[in-house]
Amino acid sequence: MLFLYRMKPLLFLLLLPLWLFGQQPAHYVLGENELEGVDIYDILQATNGTYILATSNGVFQFDGYAFANIGCPDMLMQSVFNLVEDASGNVYCHNLSGQIFKLNNGECQLLLTLPDSLVSADMNLAIDNQNTLIIASDGLMQLHADTELVMLTKRGSFGPLAQLPNGTLSCYSFLDRSFLNIKNGKVKQELRYHIPVDMVQSLALVFLKDSIYAYETGSCQVYRQRNGGAEVLFNPSAVTQKEQLFKLYQTSNALWFASSSLGVLRVDGQFKPNNGGTLLFPRTLISNVIEDREGNVLLGTFGKGILVIPNETTEDMVVADVNEDVISISGSEDGRLYFGTRSGKLIERLPLGALQSIRDANVKSMEALFSVGNGLLLIGEANGVLLNLQTRTELVVNVGSIKDVEQISPSEVLVASNGGAYMFDLLVGKATRLEELQLRHYAIGYNPHTQTIYSGTSKGLMMRKPSGAVETLKLNGKDVIVRDFLTWKGRVYAATAENGLLVFSNDTLVAEWSKTTGLVSDQLMALAIYQNQLVVATAMGAQLLTENGVVQRTINQADGLTAIKLIDMEVKGHELWVVHSAGVQKVMLDTYKPFDFVPTVALKSIIVNDSISPPLTQHSFNYDQQKFTFKLNSNSLRYRNEISYQYRLEGAESQWQSASFTDNVIEYRSLSAGTYTFRAKAICRGVESDEVVYSFTISTPFYKAWWFYLLVSLGVIALLIFWFKRRLRRQHFIAQQQNELNASKLTAIQSQMNPHFIFNALNSIQSLVLKGDIDNSYTYITKFANLVRRTLNYSDKEYIDFSEEVKLIELYLTLEQLRFSEDFEFSINTNGIDDVKMPPMLIQPFIENALMHGLLHRSGSKRIRLDFQLDDVLICTITDNGVGRAKAKAIKERQRSNHESFSVNAIRTRFEILQRYHKGVLGFQYEDLMHDNQPTGTKVVLRIPVKHTF
Repeated sequence: MLFLYRMKPLLFLLLLPLWLFGQQPAHYVLGENELEGVDIYDILQATNGTYILATSNGVFQFDGYAFANIGCPDMLMQSVFNLVEDASGNVYCHNLSGQIFKLNNGECQLLLTLPDSLVSADMNLAIDNQNTLIIASDGLMQLHADTELVMLTKRGSFGPLAQLPNGTLSCYSFLDRSFLNIKNGKVKQELRYHIPVDMVQSLALVFLKDSIYAYETGSCQVYRQRNGGAEVLFNPSAVTQKEQLFKLYQTSNALWFASSSLGVLRVDGQFKPNNGGTLLFPRTLISNVIEDREGNVLLGTFGKGILVIPNETTEDMVVADVNEDVISISGSEDGRLYFGTRSGKLIERLPLGALQSIRDANVKSMEALFSVGNGLLLIGEANGVLLNLQTRTELVVNVGSIKDVEQISPSEVLVASNGGAYMFDLLVGKATRLEELQLRHYAIGYNPHTQTIYSGTSKGLMMRKPSGAVETLKLNGKDVIVRDFLTWKGRVYAATAENGLLVFSNDTLVAEWSKTTGLVSDQLMALAIYQNQLVVATAMGAQLLTENGVVQRTINQADGLTAIKLIDMEVKGHELWVVHSAGVQKVMLDTYKPFDFVPTVALKSIIVNDSISPPLTQHSFNYDQQKFTFKLNSNSLRYRNEISYQYRLEGAESQWQSASFTDNVIEYRSLSAGTYTFRAKAICRGVESDEVVYSFTISTPFYKAWWFYLLVSLGVIALLIFWFKRRLRRQHFIAQQQNELNASKLTAIQSQMNPHFIFNALNSIQSLVLKGDIDNSYTYITKFANLVRRTLNYSDKEYIDFSEEVKLIELYLTLEQLRFSEDFEFSINTNGIDDVKMPPMLIQPFIENALMHGLLHRSGSKRIRLDFQLDDVLICTITDNGVGRAKAKAIKERQRSNHESFSVNAIRTRFEILQRYHKGVLGFQYEDLMHDNQPTGTKVVLRIPVKHTF
C-alpha cells in the first residue's frame, strides 16, 4: 500500500521474541491455604458429592465449602493412599503400616491391620462386583463383613487393580507375568499381553474411548495388542525427550501422565499430546488426576492444593513476563492475534502460537486495538497510531485517544475518540472531523442502509442522519451510555453500560434485551459474531444469543473463566479470546455442551443456641431453644458461582429470601414458641432443585401455657380471697380494739366524772356559796367547768401533749384539794419532759384510787407526789402516804365498794390494747411502802407509750 502522508520510522526489536508462547488449561486453585504443605496422594468424589483426599496429613473432606481433617486416633502413619468407595457409601484407604481404614459420615475408624508378612509397598485397594473390599498386597485378599480376611491367591506381588466395564477386577501378577481377573470371589488367570519379560517390570490396564490398553507402571509406556503380541503405542518420555518416571491417570477424554519431577502431559483420545507436547503446570508436582461427575478435572499436588480445570478446552495464555497486563485484543485476516498491554507494548501471536513483542512505545496504555484490513492496525493511544504490520511503519493519526472504530468500506473507517468522531481515509491517511459529533466518544456504529452514524458519547446515544441532523435517544428520561455497536442482518445492536442490549431497525428502537430477558448482566462491554449467533461480552461473562435475543450459551467460571468482568474480546474461527483482569483466555465455541445441570440442595446440619447440634430426626425443642442455624449444602464445583439459595421459614416469614452459594448458613436468632417449617431450594440459571423441608416445634414456656394461666388465675383469686378475709379480720380486730379502747376511755371519763365526784364537787360549791365566799365559789365553778371541758375534749383523741395531761391532772388535784381542805397537798415533778405525746386519762384513775382508798381514810396530813421520767416509754410514779392497800382493802370490803373495778380494771384493759401497738413494756405496778412493818403509803409505777413531736 502506498502512503501519501508523513511517516515515522518504528524501532522494532529484531532479536528473539521477548516471550515464548505458553498455554495451559484454564484452572483455579482449591484449598491453596488449607492444603498448603500437604501432599495429596489420592482424590475421590464420594456418592454424596463430597471430595475425599488421601494425604500426607491423614484424610481430608471437602463439602464444597470448607476442608475438614478427619482424624483417626489409631493411625500409626499419617500418610494414607488408595481411596475406594463401596455401594453403601463406605470409603476405604490404607497407610504403609498395613492399616486399613473405613470412613463413613465424616468419621474415620481403623478397620484392620494386616500382618507384617502380608504388607507390601505396592498395596492397592478396590471394590469387586460383590461390593467386597479387595486388597492387593503380598497376595490378593478379600475382606468379608469388615472383619474376615480371605486369601484369594498365594503370596506374591501385584500391580494396580483396574475395573473392567463388566465389573471384573484385573491386576498384573509379577510371579505369573500375566493378568488375573477377579469376579464373584474367584481369581482367573488370563494372558492378555505378550510382552518380553526384560522390557517390563509391572503392567496395569487403562481405558480410553472404549478401548483397553496396557501400560508399564514405571515409564507409563502404553501398549496395544497387535498381531497376537503387543506394540508400543505411546511413550511419554519420547514426547518430553527426557527419560523419567510417570504415573498414569485417565479422564473421559484424555490420559494424563504425571511426571515424577514436575508437570503433567495430557494426551487426547487419539494419543495426540496437547499443548505441543510440552508439560502442563511445569512448576508443580502433580500427584493425582480425577474427573468428577460434573466433568471438572481435579489435579492433586504436593503442597499447592488442588488444581481444578472446569473445561479442558478453555486455555490460559501464559506470558513469561508476568508484569504485563493485557487490556485489548484484535485479530488480523491471516489468523494472527494482537494484544495491547497496560505498559504500552504490542504483542503478536503467530498462527502457530508463538508470541513476540512487535512494538514497545512505552507511551501510554494500549486501551484499544482495531484491525482495519490490508495489514493495518489502529492503536488507541495518545493521538492514535496507524500501524502497517507488513512494513512495521506507523502514522500518527492526530484524532485523540481512539476508543472505537467502525469500518464502512475497504478504505474508510469511522473513528470514535476522546476528542469526537472522525471519518478516516486509509488510502490517504487523512481524518475528517464530523462537526456535529464533537463530544467525547466511547463507541461508534454505522447503519449502511440508512447511512446513519450511531455515536456513543458522554452525553448519551446520538444518531447522525445523512443530512447532518442529530437525534439523542433517552430511556426513561435518562442518557444511555454505549460501549460498543454492531451492525448485523440489517440491525444495529448497541451494548450499553447499564441498559443491556438495544436493538435498532431502520434507526428505530425495536427491542431492549436485559436481565429480564435472559442476559446475565445489564452492563455490556463488547459485541461480536460467531457463525449465526451474537456474542455479547458482559460484566458477568460472555453469552451467545440468536438474532432474536434468545440465549444459547453462557460462558463464565463454569467454562473455565478465571474472571468474568470482560474488558475486550475477539472471535477467531471457533475460538473466543477474552481479556479480563486475570489475563487472556481462549474458549472453544465448537465444543459446547448443552446446559443440563439440575442443582441439588441438602440440609447438612442444624445448630441450636450456637452449641447444640441435634440430629435431623429431632423435631421438638424446649421453649428456651430459640436460636436456630441451618447449614445448606449444594455440591457443585462447576456452577458454584451461579448457584443461589432461596429459603423461607414458614411460621416466621411469608416471603422467600435469597442467599448466594457461599452464604449457606441461615440464622434465626430468636424464635418464639410455635410450629415452623424451614424450606430451601437451590437455583442455577433458572433451574430449581427439589426443596429440602424440615419441620420443628418449639414448646410453649410453662408461664405461657393455658394451664399456667389457669393456675395463676386460681392462685390470684385465692390470694384475693385470703387478702380480703384477712383484711376483714383485721378490720374486725381493729374495730373491736377501737371499741375496747373507746370503752376504756369512756370508763376513764366516767371515773373522772362519776356521781360521787360530781356530788362532792357540787357540795363544795354549795358550801362556798352558803358561806358567802363568792370569789372561791366562782373559782371552783370555773375550774370544775374547765375540768369537764378538757375531759370531754380529750376523750376522742388517741394522743395529747404531755403538758396538757399534766394540766388536766393538776386541775383535778386542785379540785380535790379544795374538798380535802388544808390537810391535802400534792406535787408534780415533770423533770423537764417536753415535746412528747401520750394517751390521755391514763394517770387520773390511779390518782383517784390513791385519794379514795389511801388518803381519805388517813387522819392528819395527806400527801401525794407525781414523778415523771422519759425513757423508751414515759414512766410515771405516784406516791401517797395513805393507809396502804391492805387496810384500804379491808375498809372496801366492809363498805362493799366496787370503785376499783370500775376504773383501774378499765385502765388495765386499755393498757393491754396499747401493748399490741407499741414496743416496750407497758402497764402499771403497785408497791406497798412500809416502815417498821407498818404501812406508810402506796407507790404505783405506770409505763405509758409516747410519741415524739420532733
